[in-house]
Amino acid sequence: MARAAVGTGTREPERPLMSAISDALAIDHFTCAKGSSVERPFLEAVAYGLGFDGSRREFRSKGLLLAAIIETTTGRWPEETDLDGGTVTNEALRAILDGIVANDLARVSLTDGPAAVRVTAALFEEDGDPAVFDPLELSDERKRSLRMVVVRGEQASFRNHVLAAYEGRCAVTGCDVPEALEAAHIRPYSGLRSSAVANGLLLRADVHRLWDKGLMAVHDSIRVVLLSPSLQGTEYEREISGRKIRLPSDPALWPAKAALAQQRAWAGL
Repeated sequence: MARAAVGTGTREPERPLMSAISDALAIDHFTCAKGSSVERPFLEAVAYGLGFDGSRREFRSKGLLLAAIIETTTGRWPEETDLDGGTVTNEALRAILDGIVANDLARVSLTDGPAAVRVTAALFEEDGDPAVFDPLELSDERKRSLRMVVVRGEQASFRNHVLAAYEGRCAVTGCDVPEALEAAHIRPYSGLRSSAVANGLLLRADVHRLWDKGLMAVHDSIRVVLLSPSLQGTEYEREISGRKIRLPSDPALWPAKAALAQQRAWAGL
């Protein structure tokens, strides 16, 4: 539950980036002041989560504290921080979260669990690209529709982008016959945003069918193929069980971990 920061007046919900930072550092959540203003108590809690004292005794102004947090997480003193007013912009919060992730400063796992999902969702949302996939947008879709085979106008475009990202080879088997390859949605189709490459895998057609039926998944952390017990003793167990998937050369196009985790949970693997 989010804490109200010190002060009175109308409170507003925390920003998504604040929530992600709080989860990553295992600290309390804080609401914002009117106008979504981030207040000092949140920054002091962030400093504590990073292992240093953010009190007024150490930092006379909110701006100095913000700059120290950015320096701690990114390794550089911010040039444009308002040291007097200490205005906390989304750019500053994004820099802090990026630094926590890049420099392994989180106090919880960012590969598995709710914090990982929160961080992934916040970063996708902040990117602001309408074609970027937010795995949480699809979380309420009914289970029976999770693995629907869909035909939409942009399916061809989606396939072409996924085909290019995986350089024409099945992510699981390595098959390089274009006619045998299909672009599989990790989370089910739900409009343009779900057709981002990060929500796709290039799979051989028969492997795609296993995926659609929930008979296989990909571990979201170590990215190896998991198969249903019903496939034990079959050629699929011999061919692909435990195999590490191929990834696009561009890390920005790698399958979203939060999406893989949700699909794996749906498949019960």
